[in-house]
Amino acid sequence: MAMTFCSKCGKRQTDFVQFFAWQDQVVCEACAASLSKTTLTPVKQLDSTEGRRLYSVNAIVLASFWGLPLAGGIVMAINYRRLKRSKASNRTLLWSSVATIAFVYAVSLLPENLPRVALTLPPMIAMYFVADRVQGEVIAEHERNGGKLSSTWWAAGIGVACGVTLTIVGVVVLLVGGF
Repeated sequence: MAMTFCSKCGKRQTDFVQFFAWQDQVVCEACAASLSKTTLTPVKQLDSTEGRRLYSVNAIVLASFWGLPLAGGIVMAINYRRLKRSKASNRTLLWSSVATIAFVYAVSLLPENLPRVALTLPPMIAMYFVADRVQGEVIAEHERNGGKLSSTWWAAGIGVACGVTLTIVGVVVLLVGGF
């Protein structure tokens, strides 16, 4: 049985509640859309048989190691774009930006003598659980259907680029703000 997604909000079929089974209708728990089963989007229509490559969960975590949750979110957003799920992509970019800002703020409140490992592990662990939860099944289904994965090196490059950009922005904010 192929996984399916809500055509309105992009949630997996496992997040649907069946109702009016005799009318072949379902309701999405996330957006409360009433959908015919024929309007659900099967993964097979979205997957790599057309040459799309997805980033693995490990690639997402690697990107977040170098560029905080923002980089992991960008890599996840690329996956969503390749699956033609632009709303989910935009939401991922928004929430990864918010998570990055919250993380940077929280780090600014911590004592300076805290080991660096304590600063890099939490966003990586969080990104692993988020990526595995929201994209793990889709990536696994993609691979089972013969789809290929994108290079982990590209994900690392995205992470490094985000890390450098965040560092530059941080330095500019500190210099201009007079902190």
